[in-house]
Amino acid sequence: MEVCGSHVSSALGCDDATAVDIEVDASGSFSGPLHVARPPAPCPCTVRVRSNIDDSSITTPIEITDMDVTAEPIGQAPGTTSAPDAHVVVSDVELTGDSTWTTWFGASPTRTFHYTLTNDGGTLADDMAVGLSAGPQGDPNQVLRAPPTGSLEPGESRSYEVPVDLGPFAHGDFEVAARLVAPQGSQRFGAETSSFPWMVLIVPGLILLEVLLLAGRNALRTRVQRSSEASSIAPAVAAAAVARLEGTRAAGVDARSLAGRVVARLPRDAGAGAAAGTDTADDADPRRSELVGSAD
Repeated sequence: MEVCGSHVSSALGCDDATAVDIEVDASGSFSGPLHVARPPAPCPCTVRVRSNIDDSSITTPIEITDMDVTAEPIGQAPGTTSAPDAHVVVSDVELTGDSTWTTWFGASPTRTFHYTLTNDGGTLADDMAVGLSAGPQGDPNQVLRAPPTGSLEPGESRSYEVPVDLGPFAHGDFEVAARLVAPQGSQRFGAETSSFPWMVLIVPGLILLEVLLLAGRNALRTRVQRSSEASSIAPAVAAAAVARLEGTRAAGVDARSLAGRVVARLPRDAGAGAAAGTDTADDADPRRSELVGSAD
């Protein structure tokens, strides 16, 4: 909502500096403060309310004291009718660019925001500005530097490109929100994109899997090694026993008489243990160790 003077171009006749944005309720009604200041063009003056969604607007007269009054709008030649106001349309809005292998690992993804402005009105469109911001969808809080819009002659079109950096490790949905302030009012437009660093999750998963596989392999290798060592002990013991028996025979000792002497010298409780099939007492008896040593 703004105060306007009498000019062939609303951009030059309205006071944008004191314009205010007002929210419209569900019934279509609105209310808000009106800042009345001297507009850039003389009266007769009006209060203009324009929509931020489309190009519709309504006006109502207002009297401002101590203002000059003109019979014809400023910029219009005497005896002629004013040409249609400049009217700028936004088109071809898109956000281009794909993720690369570096962005899969967390590098900052980049996009390019494209839009086209066309003046389909009857006068020069100047004093335009575009505001841009980017960020996560629903909260585009990063302000972007928009290129100068310049001026557009009637029927002229011009395309613009703005680089967008989404930031390192960007993930999820993002948007670029834009607002054009033009002679006929303001327009909002924008585009959306998405990005996700897949390898940031995949690589740790692969590392964890590798660690688990190595731990399983090491455990299996240890078990096999212990089993192999246990199975090699029995042949070694048997070979030692055979070697000892052969040595005894070579020394001319009768194995049966030697066995008889061993049994004769064993205590009765050890013999009972041997009869019961237990080896613990025999192994722990120092006399048996002495006897075997003398036999060797």
